[in-house]
Amino acid sequence: MTRKTLADLAALCGAVLEGDGSVEVRGPAPLADAGPDQVSFLAHPKYAGQLADTSAAAVLMGEGVAEVPAGINILRHGDPGQAFTKIILAFRPPRTPMPAGVHPSAVVHGEAQVSPGVSIGPCCTVGAGTVLSDGVILHGGVHLAEETSVGRNSELHPGVVLYPGTSVGANCLIHAGAVLGADGFGFEPSAASGASGTGVAGWQKVPQCGTVEIGDCVEIGANCAIDRGRFGPTRIGSGSKLDNLVHVAH
Repeated sequence: MTRKTLADLAALCGAVLEGDGSVEVRGPAPLADAGPDQVSFLAHPKYAGQLADTSAAAVLMGEGVAEVPAGINILRHGDPGQAFTKIILAFRPPRTPMPAGVHPSAVVHGEAQVSPGVSIGPCCTVGAGTVLSDGVILHGGVHLAEETSVGRNSELHPGVVLYPGTSVGANCLIHAGAVLGADGFGFEPSAASGASGTGVAGWQKVPQCGTVEIGDCVEIGANCAIDRGRFGPTRIGSGSKLDNLVHVAH
């Protein structure tokens, strides 16, 4: 288990230490739950009353908290949220990277373009004309339909689906179960009975001929749905961040 001194953490995140720098902690925890060998975080001065009850070895806080109970080691920083993120990452165990290559159970079309540094996990399918740039990681069960593309160093978690023509930029992270490029919700009143398969109960499905374009450095949460446009593309701009279960219509 990784342990770090408070002096180490202060140097890591650029905080000013008020207290004993030799104290060791084993990781971060919420203020109410932290033990005597953990470091915690005070998000806003209005929660300063919780300091009296915490057992944390140290608390990272902003510069606006003046009254602190005696005996608490303090790490002060002008941007405590950003500083605490650095502390969390310091204790986060490194993940074992997926090796480059194609799992034997994956199905990759012969007309797909797969760079040598791509990792394709078990039970993935990659359609004709798809382009995967160097460093792309496809976890198990990802389905990429024909003519899709994924940019350099992007990572798609299990069960992600890209419908035909969908493009994903570089350095993107798409979480499990996200579906990009399914039809938008388009129907028009019609006299069709549905017997021909083109209409149901008086509604005619409108063809959705657009695509989905994801920019660079985008993160898309688990089970999101981003619909293709009726004519043109649905665009998610570079740097966008979507939480879980977000639906982007067109």
